[in-house]
Amino acid sequence: MKTMPINVQEQTNYIRLLISLNWDGDAAWTAITTRNDYLMNLLNKIKDHFKNKEDQENLEKGKRKGKEAEGEGCWSTTRMVWCAAACGALASELSALWPLARRYFAGELADNRRNQSATIASRRV
Repeated sequence: MKTMPINVQEQTNYIRLLISLNWDGDAAWTAITTRNDYLMNLLNKIKDHFKNKEDQENLEKGKRKGKEAEGEGCWSTTRMVWCAAACGALASELSALWPLARRYFAGELADNRRNQSATIASRRV
């Protein structure tokens, strides 16, 4: 379940299987945090890739033209492509994270036995 990327439906099946096996822990929350970590790592890789590309372009420009103020303060083509890539990755991964989180917070991916025992315990108090 911690291997990413994974299809949301497949991950949901793993969560339900772990719940049925009385797994110690919150399988749904583990899946959500794993997706979050994957998304953050993906965004960092994109950022690093384009940062390296921009640094390389700046070195090449520096060798050709010396230091020019042209382009300072505005976005370069590399930064626009970086922004588009980051937005694309975010959009594709959030579309997978959202249904999982929605099901989790709606209680659809909760261990019903734990919920029932918590409800019974709260009634006793």
